[in-house]
Amino acid sequence: MKSFFVALIVISFGLIAGYTTMAHADAAVTYCDCILKPIDTDAKHAACSKMTELLGAQERSAERRACLENVPVPAGGPDVCFCMKSRSKDPALRKTCQSMLKTLSNSQFMSKSRECIYK
Repeated sequence: MKSFFVALIVISFGLIAGYTTMAHADAAVTYCDCILKPIDTDAKHAACSKMTELLGAQERSAERRACLENVPVPAGGPDVCFCMKSRSKDPALRKTCQSMLKTLSNSQFMSKSRECIYK
């Protein structure tokens, strides 16, 4: 039974690696690029679609969570867009982001979230 799960994991990683490599060849795209950045070209859309099709619901969820937990902090420190995208586990970053987002009105929040989509 244990060897079955090991084989399943190996096959999954092999498939993911194969499609990630194919996506890189197609559009130099990582799965996190698909999650965190606009899909603004046909090539990126195709690469993201291939990677997404490969993953099951749990794998997609885990990959998405990993991407959101590791959003790079902007050079000038966290900003509203970073805070809207990030799900960092760093307590200091979380507190800073919560404080920053609490200052926004509902309309500012909606406006900023639309703006952040394209960053």
